[in-house]
Amino acid sequence: MRIKVFEVGEALIAADAEYQEPAVRAAIGSPGYSGRDVIADVITEWTDTDRSNISTDDYAVVCEDDGGLLWHGWLTGDQCAEPPPQARRWLTGMSKGDRANAFRGEA
Repeated sequence: MRIKVFEVGEALIAADAEYQEPAVRAAIGSPGYSGRDVIADVITEWTDTDRSNISTDDYAVVCEDDGGLLWHGWLTGDQCAEPPPQARRWLTGMSKGDRANAFRGEA
């Protein structure tokens, strides 16, 4: 069995002016920090997900080893929502063989 999980969602963070904002601003504006990865790490480190409305939902496609589709659906979030765009091709745009090849390519 193979399982493909897609993480989708959006994050809207109201940065706390005393807690989060100074650290993020320092990372963006300081010559000591460079690159997107470093800035992303600082944002992640200084983001309190309990106080923010971060939403990352997970969608899964479950297949047999030969690519036969067993199940697909949201693991979290709105169970009735449409599949995310990146999962749709696994459901309608790929044959059983295409899915098996894609899994082999990712392994």
